[in-house]
Amino acid sequence: MTKASTFTDPYYTYQIFHKSENFKKWNDENTISFKNYRRDWEKRPTEEDPGEFPLNLNIEITTKCNLACTFCYHRELTKEQKIHMEFDLFKKIIDEAKMYNLPAVNLNGLGEPITHPRLVDMIQYCKDSNIEDIMFHTNGTVMTEKLATKLIKAGLTQIIFSLDTTDKKIFEEMRVGANFEEVNGNVELFIKTRNAIGSKLPIVRTTMVLTDKTIKQAESFKKKWEKLSDSITAQDLVYSFEDEEEYEHSADKNTVTDSMKGLNWKSGEKSYYKIDRKKIIETEKNSKEFFRCAYLYQSMKIHPDGLIDPCTPRNAPTIGHVDKGIKNAWNNEKIKEMRKAHENGKWYTIDECKKCDHPYIAIFKKNNRTVKI
Repeated sequence: MTKASTFTDPYYTYQIFHKSENFKKWNDENTISFKNYRRDWEKRPTEEDPGEFPLNLNIEITTKCNLACTFCYHRELTKEQKIHMEFDLFKKIIDEAKMYNLPAVNLNGLGEPITHPRLVDMIQYCKDSNIEDIMFHTNGTVMTEKLATKLIKAGLTQIIFSLDTTDKKIFEEMRVGANFEEVNGNVELFIKTRNAIGSKLPIVRTTMVLTDKTIKQAESFKKKWEKLSDSITAQDLVYSFEDEEEYEHSADKNTVTDSMKGLNWKSGEKSYYKIDRKKIIETEKNSKEFFRCAYLYQSMKIHPDGLIDPCTPRNAPTIGHVDKGIKNAWNNEKIKEMRKAHENGKWYTIDECKKCDHPYIAIFKKNNRTVKI
């Protein structure tokens, strides 16, 4: 039997609009081990090689957040689900990761990392454990010169500010609870503080979620930040036809049905383009080149309670717990089953993958022209 031909995107659905000279220099002049890590980031999914341990851990240090963004399902979490990760658990994770020379961590998930009282200590612990790439995403609502200085000196290598748009009205409608001027000012304050210290790190990335509203500001977003930030990126927001139809015809608009939870949540935003999941799956069944998810060979997600998922989407299966070892989870039978399905061009036979946005976005983008700034 001839093996299926597959394609993969090591950088998922992100679009990169800008890279500064500082960013390029950081990549070009970094350590050999860092360059090997970036090489392996592309090599592993291409060669279907997961290695003995992930290259990155997405550690969800908190599920608490100070905003109620209209495009995020954090709003659906119960009070009991909004928790901080205990520092001892965090150290346990990093201690095992250190044994396998883990190169990168992203202290991110559904929550806002800056709400965690031990964030700076966590960054410092990663730095002391020889982790070379330490990053987190933030909504930018909280920032002072004192906090910025602590984050910089602790060893943070990348900070990603989620800003979305240059339009104040749209911004404040989407990021409920945030003030446009304050957030933009906080980003500028962080950059100014970093530069005053004389540090090239952390790399500052400004990013936007592309919706049917924000797509119109993509060009002005790039123009605004390209002289200040080191990198400008965008993430597509995608909802399929059947999800929108199911929601529109549901009897109770305040209740998200189980079948809807399997795909998307009750979002207040819409994508700037349409994706028909059913059509894509039918096309995939007769295709000569199939999608394969890079995430399964690069990274894993760890929740605040220590539970481990093979990837970050909402419906990802639980494959282990930190107490039983991260390496054990990396070689769990469920994740092996997922990898095998992707390698054989049958990703849609895995229920969790079928309900994930990423395959559909990647396939759509491969076959269609999308925004380029």
